[in-house]
Parts: sequence; structure tokens; C-alpha cells
Amino acid sequence: MIKFKLEHHGSVDIDTPRLLLRKITSKDQQDIYRNINHDKAVLKFFGAAYYDTYEESSIARLIELSAKPDCYCWGIERKDNNECIGVLLEQENNEQALNIELGYAIGSDHWNKGYVTEALNAVIPFLFDKIGFHKIIAGYITENTASKRVLQKCHMKFEGIRKDDFYFNDRFYDIAYHYILNPKHENR
Repeated sequence: MIKFKLEHHGSVDIDTPRLLLRKITSKDQQDIYRNINHDKAVLKFFGAAYYDTYEESSIARLIELSAKPDCYCWGIERKDNNECIGVLLEQENNEQALNIELGYAIGSDHWNKGYVTEALNAVIPFLFDKIGFHKIIAGYITENTASKRVLQKCHMKFEGIRKDDFYFNDRFYDIAYHYILNPKHENR
């Protein structure tokens, strides 16, 4: 019987043609505030706090997660202007089952440009080949058809819908889940 073991490396830098996925630092606070925490279009689908002012915003938890060697939380930085346009992060990690659930958000000014697809397509092989995860999962509020398209473009298969799985903004949402399996683990 083959034993699988995760080999954590944390949120190491990952380069793509247009993006640098990297640890989140305090210098990202203004960008994350503008692109996520003060963007009501983003927060319609992403469970983060809205802040009226920059001064009340905080990214301390994201910085902490980015720094942990067994956690995965990247800032999505555009190479052409060094702006942190969003985040791609671990939502849940089941080490016993070798599964990880990912979430993501980018500012609405950057929607429909392929940035999340590009980022996720770079993270998937890293999590499979370098870390050793067996299954990667991502979910989205069923009303968010753009996220559905992202996951389909990343070759993630539809797994199912969990009814009333997420409570946010004073209501329950159904969450659709997609997955992809590590091809190196097939038939094992």
C-alpha cells in the first residue's frame, strides 16, 4: 500500500505570465482594501468584511496565514503595475484526506480578464506536485456564474451543491463545489 504524505512549503512565490502569487505583506493593505474590502461588487460573493474607510481595515489575518509554513494564502499581484488585485487562499485543509479547499477574490476592476484562472491554474500543480494533495476543492455561491466558469476552465469537475451552506449578509447561500484530483494518484 502506498502512503501519501504532505510536504508543506507554505505560500512560496509562483510566477505566471502576468502575475506573481506571493505572501501577503503589510504593504498590500491599501490594495486589498480598495480591491476587496471596499468593493461591494466583490463582497456580494466573497465572505469578507466591508470597511468604509482605509483606517478601519485590517489584513493582519491574511498576513499571518501567508507566513505559516503549513498554510496557503497568496496575494495576486499584477506584474505590470505591482498592484495586489486579490487573494487566493486556503479555506479548509483536511490533512488526513489530503484535501484542500481554496477560495479567491479579486477586485471588480479586474474581473473577466482571466487573472483568477491564470492564478488557479498555477496553484493547482504546485499543490499536487510540491505539496502532495490528493484533491483540490473550490466552492462558490451559486449565483456567481463567473466563478463557475473559472473552475470549469481549470478543469475542475462539478461535485454538488450544499443547500444553505454559507451564512453571510443576513442570509443563507447555496454553495456549488467543484474538485480536481491529483493525476499522479489515479488508480492508487
